[in-house]
Formats: sequence, structure tokens, C-alpha cells
Amino acid sequence: PIPSGIFVFIQAAQDFFHAGLTPPFHYSWNEWHAMARVPIESCFPASLQPSYMTVHNPFNYLPQAIAFRLGTETGLTPLPLLYLARLVALAAGIGLTYAAIRIIPTHKYLLCMIALLPVITVTRSALNADTLAEGLAFLFIALVLRAIQSTQTLRTRDLIALAITGFVMAQCKTPYGFLLLMLFAIPVERFAGKCARWATLTLAILPALLCSLAWMIAIKQSTFVDLQYHTWGGDAYPQMQALFVLQHPFDFLLILLKTIFTTSLIPTSMLGIVRDMGLGSGFYLSIPITFAVIYGIIATAIGDTTACEAHYGTNVKRLSAATFIIAFAAILTLLYIHWSGLQASIISGFQGRYFYP
Repeated sequence: PIPSGIFVFIQAAQDFFHAGLTPPFHYSWNEWHAMARVPIESCFPASLQPSYMTVHNPFNYLPQAIAFRLGTETGLTPLPLLYLARLVALAAGIGLTYAAIRIIPTHKYLLCMIALLPVITVTRSALNADTLAEGLAFLFIALVLRAIQSTQTLRTRDLIALAITGFVMAQCKTPYGFLLLMLFAIPVERFAGKCARWATLTLAILPALLCSLAWMIAIKQSTFVDLQYHTWGGDAYPQMQALFVLQHPFDFLLILLKTIFTTSLIPTSMLGIVRDMGLGSGFYLSIPITFAVIYGIIATAIGDTTACEAHYGTNVKRLSAATFIIAFAAILTLLYIHWSGLQASIISGFQGRYFYP
């Protein structure tokens, strides 16, 4: 259930930004003013039906939800509420990223460059589920690297910061919860002892992953029961798709490998990291700007003086690679369940921005 004016506002927006309309979008002052006049309430109750977007955990929208609640209590109409939620998300995204850049002991300029990529800048200023997930991922990695490079035993507040940041990040999007495995890269010497280390890792990782898994199960058993919808990957049927993956794991493994090695997924996604401005809609930066951004990343990585201030051991590099592979496979699996057509031969819907965390 939602305020009925929100339903009217969303329906009006869908009618205006109809299927087949390509960016950049334009609308007149009169059209904008008509949207601004939509009231928060009307004479009939309304509710939104579940869709493939419903899979997102409410943690993704925590700052926006607080702003939305305060805005409705003060009588704001849907359009100002939209702007308010976007501004609050922008502030949260900038704040988390700024904190990460200040905290991270090495690669400060590279993290800054990544955070300023055009696609991240777009998602940070939009009402988007990635805003908080990306900022929290940056902050969590910064906290982990600081703990690795520290020469002192970690304080209780440091451990609490790692646990809370990791917990919320894992709730935002399940695959990014695998970044919690990077906690194993923190040397034993940073803890009060081996027992304290294992107790800390257990309390920081297990509740976060279990809560994230519980959300996924709850969604499967409620919203997604018998839910069907159409995406560009085909006619999706999440409940049946999940059963197919569980009952035929080797068949799905072949589909996973086929997608990675026989399609353009990897090169397209890598290019999409810097170029796809429409978040999958096919609106791309021009080639010269794309190459300029790629050059900026490479030049920053080479010229980043903070990258030389510390050395990361082989165990950290191996753990990073393993974490990346696990998270990548988890993202593709969820896309197959929620986005691709039923028992499709390949996985559809992967975008370069999923690599950011």
C-alpha cells in the first residue's frame, strides 16, 4: 500500500516516458508543472504490484525512506518528495565515498577516480539501489585495508565499524556480502589473539550473510511466488528458474561457463564500466569521451603515489581474486533467476556497473 498520489505520479511518468522512447528525454515547463501539481493523496486507495525490482532489500533505500517519511509528514507532493529523496541519496553516497577516500591507506586517487566515473555519478544522483551499496562497499574495503596496514591491535570501535558497515552492505545486495570474506586478510596480529580473531570474524560475517539469505528466502516465499514478467532476457519466472538451478546444478554450470566464454559478456561489461550511461538502456558516452575516461583511470593508477606506501601480501591478492570470482558468479546466478528467460541457454542482463563494489 502506498499514498494514492504516488501511484498517480508513477503512472503519469510511465505514460510520458513510454516504451520505445529513447534518451535524452525532454519535456516542457507545462508538462513538468502538471507533474508537480499531483497531490500526495487522492480519493482512492492504491498499491503497487510486485515486480522484478521488488527483490531489492529495503536497506538499499534507508536514507531515502527516512527523507520520504519526513516529507510526507510535512505535506510534500510526489515531485518534491522525489527530489528530496534524490538529494538525500546524493549526500549519503558522497559522504560514504568521502569517508572511504579519507580512511583508505593506499590508492586514494584511484578510489577517487573510480568514484567519479560517469555511471557512478549518475547512480549517485538518482533514486537508485546502487547508491548506498557502492558507497558502503568503498567504505568497507577502506576499513579493511586500514586494518591490514595498521601496526596496532584493532580497537573495539574499529571492529564495530567493520561489522556494521559490512552488515548493511551485505543486506543491500546479497552478492556484495561476499566482500566480507576480505576480513580474513586482516593479520592475526591485529587482534587480541586467535580466539578473538575467530570470534570477531564469525560475528562480523555470519549474521550478515544469514540475514541477507533470510531476505532472499522471504522474497521467494512471498512476493515471487508464481510471479511472471517479461524482460529483455525473455519471459522470466523466478520461482521455476530457481528450482531449475537447484535441481540441475551441472546444467546451470555449463550455462554459466557458456555465458562467460562464448558471449560478449566480459568485453561488453568492461566497456560498460565507463560508457553505459543509461544503466542498461543503450545510452552510451561518445567514443572520444570513453577513451578519455579509460586514459584517466590508467593514468591515475600509474601516477597514484599513495599506491606505493604499502605492500599487500600474496594472501590478500589471492583472497581478492577469489572474492571477485565468487561475487561475479553469484551476480550471474541471481540474474539468471530474476532476469533471464525460463531455462534460457545464456544469462542476460549483466551490466558493467555491477563490477564497482
